[in-house]
Amino acid sequence: MPHLYELRPLPTEVGGVPIAWLDPSKVKVEKGRDEWKLLARQEKGQLLLPIYPENDFLPLVGGKLLLINHGTNYASGRRNSFCGRDESPFHAFVTEEAVKAYKEGGSEGFFESLVPKLIKELRERPDIPDSYVRQGDWFTNRLPFSWLEIEQFVRLGRGKEFDIVEVKKESLGGTRHHFTGRLVREVPIFGWKCLLLEGVLSAPDHKDLVLSGGPHVIAQAANLADPENAE
Repeated sequence: MPHLYELRPLPTEVGGVPIAWLDPSKVKVEKGRDEWKLLARQEKGQLLLPIYPENDFLPLVGGKLLLINHGTNYASGRRNSFCGRDESPFHAFVTEEAVKAYKEGGSEGFFESLVPKLIKELRERPDIPDSYVRQGDWFTNRLPFSWLEIEQFVRLGRGKEFDIVEVKKESLGGTRHHFTGRLVREVPIFGWKCLLLEGVLSAPDHKDLVLSGGPHVIAQAANLADPENAE
């Protein structure tokens, strides 16, 4: 796990995504307004990474992805960057728990820490097929029930109407990911209040993800430090 000052020459790419090194001392920042200019980010297909000598560089998947610990240079919520290429170049801030998972279990432990707890619970049940798919930081799993069966379960469980709505390009959790199709909110499943979907997920820099054949439960990745701006 080398520090930035130990990397000579400085890396020029991660997983084929070019790196543009940012010298924070040369960036003009007005306090309380544009500190984001000092943060790592993905911009126009390249990764902008600040040059802090003490930053830890933690390679994932043989260096195709990268986890960066920025130490005390950032506020606590934005100390750890996860970046590289998924379907396209990306950057997201992750929590200390994700870094801990990497240190204890390597790449496999890190990626497992990002799987939402709800999806893990579904995966562990023998009566629920493990069929999750992902678009960026959103995970979905097809449920082995029809919409009618789900409606009957909900009415029996809480005596409420089952409010299916048709939406067009509605944001998921305020993120760049949008959904078009059939949607039901706060469906109780194994103690969770779940969002169920059937339709199409779309997002910039990602292929559309078609969720067909019945209701799918959806959840955002765990251990994101800035979930609304994750990619």
